[in-house]
Amino acid sequence: MAAIRSLGKESLDPQKVKEDKKSCRRFGTCGVGDLAIYMPGTFFNRRLYIPISSVSHVYKRVAYSKADGKGLLSPVLFIVVRYDKGQERTAFFKDLREADRMLDEIKRVAPAIVTMSPAGERNAREKARREEALKERKLSERALRSLRQLSGDKDKLKKSPVLYQDLAGMARIKRRMDLIKPAYQWIVLILFLIGAAGFIAAIMLRSSGLITPTASVVAMLICAMIMILMINTRILPGPVKNRRNVNRDYEKAVSDMEHFISGFGDFHLPAIYSHPLVIDMLTRIIREGRAETIEEALLVLKEDLKAADNTKVVSREEYEEIVTVKPMFTVRDYE
Repeated sequence: MAAIRSLGKESLDPQKVKEDKKSCRRFGTCGVGDLAIYMPGTFFNRRLYIPISSVSHVYKRVAYSKADGKGLLSPVLFIVVRYDKGQERTAFFKDLREADRMLDEIKRVAPAIVTMSPAGERNAREKARREEALKERKLSERALRSLRQLSGDKDKLKKSPVLYQDLAGMARIKRRMDLIKPAYQWIVLILFLIGAAGFIAAIMLRSSGLITPTASVVAMLICAMIMILMINTRILPGPVKNRRNVNRDYEKAVSDMEHFISGFGDFHLPAIYSHPLVIDMLTRIIREGRAETIEEALLVLKEDLKAADNTKVVSREEYEEIVTVKPMFTVRDYE
């Protein structure tokens, strides 16, 4: 097996690198040691390293959905290591939490490394300036009234968090189901049944002596692989996960929310968008002076969500907001 090699201009002592890699903390295909950050090669994980002394930034890059605003977010998450004054190396991550744990470890091992992109640094400074400016910004009486109404709505929602969590969760599931074409479900179901039938047939043919044990085992493995692949598509219809049941559960979540907010008499958001994160986003829009009323802020928020493109770099907080909120709007076609 080829020796591990450095990506940067600087190379470390091979024996020290070998020992550091052996004890490094592993995160997906990457690793964080005391001397270097380990990145995946073409065929093997952690086959390349970048000395920590050469690294300036390590950060997440998240791409999601198309700019038409129709699709459910399909996040593609990367960790980017920036080194040698502008060189970059990326690694794909399946789990956002794993990427966050890697960044936390880097903060512990090398506090001098910036865990956001250069653009993120600028955005953070700009965000801090905007927040300071917003605190000093004078709002109209209409805007202040809208902020008081939103604050009251948020307090009411927090009395029953299960309802808005269920609403957001079912909106996400429904949107995912809506994006699956019925023809694909039938194709997957047919292939699954073919695999199951082949598996049973192989057992029966073996027991009757019509095929050899070796041939039956091969046939059973192939059929089992087909069934597993179809299950892993996660679009296989079933008694629980099917379009009718998902639609029913989503409508029940909306109905439960409508019943809950009707008890207050002065709730200002539609039930389909009743979530604290939606309120936070609307509050920001009003504070920024982009709207004065809740109705106007909702229109602005819809346009913001529709305009999301597939190259946008977002913070963890923005990412969590968008993946929670956008399905609630797309599932209703932004009505």
